Amino acid sequence: MATPDDVLQQVGVCGPFQVLLVLTIAPTSIVSVWEMMFMAFGSYDPGWICLVEAMSSNNNSSSRNVSESGSIRDRCNIYSTCNNVSFLPETSTLVTEWSLVFGQGWALNVIFMVQMVGVVLGASLIGLQCDRVRQRTRLFCMVKIYISFTFLAESSKSWEMFATVRFLIGIAVGGILATGYAILLEFTSEFWRVVLGTIPIWSIGTASFSIAVILLKDWRHVHMLSAIVSCLALLPVIWIPESFRWLAVKGRDTQAWALATKMAKMNKRPLPSLELVASMIVSERRRAEVENSTRYSYLDLFRDTLVRKRSIFFGLGYVFHRYNLFRNQLQRDSSIRRLLYKFSYLVCGRACNHPLFLTYHEFPYKAMGFCSPSLRGFHCLFWCNHSNFNPRR
Repeated sequence: MATPDDVLQQVGVCGPFQVLLVLTIAPTSIVSVWEMMFMAFGSYDPGWICLVEAMSSNNNSSSRNVSESGSIRDRCNIYSTCNNVSFLPETSTLVTEWSLVFGQGWALNVIFMVQMVGVVLGASLIGLQCDRVRQRTRLFCMVKIYISFTFLAESSKSWEMFATVRFLIGIAVGGILATGYAILLEFTSEFWRVVLGTIPIWSIGTASFSIAVILLKDWRHVHMLSAIVSCLALLPVIWIPESFRWLAVKGRDTQAWALATKMAKMNKRPLPSLELVASMIVSERRRAEVENSTRYSYLDLFRDTLVRKRSIFFGLGYVFHRYNLFRNQLQRDSSIRRLLYKFSYLVCGRACNHPLFLTYHEFPYKAMGFCSPSLRGFHCLFWCNHSNFNPRR
């Protein structure tokens, strides 16, 4: 029995069709990166001046005036609060919009946390619907939701309203990231699926977002630009076809044959035979019947021995990485920070200390023994050049 990969091998696994598909889906992922990176800009504090009121010495009245000598910049040591904060006009962020200083900085963490919760929920819930709802329909709906709430976020009147909108934007972003990459995997072979993971979508999104911030320097304008770019990215989504698997399972044989013919013509390959496509359709329907007899969930990541080991490995590695990234913000006491670091290293760090153990059977021991110290040495040199240990002249 033929499989969708057999049909792809005949109509082309890497050609103009796949290139156009990447160019169609990549913009939706890039604007999602913009929203993921927004809090790095939104939480930026450009600096502020606290204008201190002093008693006037010119008369005996109780009037107060403000002088240049009474300004304190970026310091709260003398006063626990300030009723007259003046932010530097170089840029407009969430901090300057709602004066999130003097004990209000926790609001930024709430906004960031709410957004990431939305991303997790969106990726989890929307990703589980891949076999029930069209992938193109899911991607189209998620981009439309993203555009709608991005326009709404630009007109937020308070940080509480902004946090609520960011939660909904996070759900849309999670759905986009979970759907777009899955569509690309359906139209190429196993080798090229690995190559797709090397496309620097995140780097392109981060770089373009940085350029937008440098030019606009206003969080509302950045939101507006993100919504406009998303509208342009939404138009090509209509062209995205459904996968062979979905068409075969849903009984759309004619559309499956038309898709195979379209891909062959665009990739300048010979047309596939009707027997091959028909065999693929029959095999996919049988496979769907078997899969529908059992239900899958995220618990399946821990049932198979090999999958369980890899899930735990990457999960612990991610926890250890994120903790070390934000540990200075979690606890101010340096002794407690060191204790938590050692505890997290014992629990999580050992799992990511030797990341090549999963593929030890694929690499010679000499190569592994050479690469591991070399990478550590390069990391030490890089750290010394960019740390406070670098001698100052």
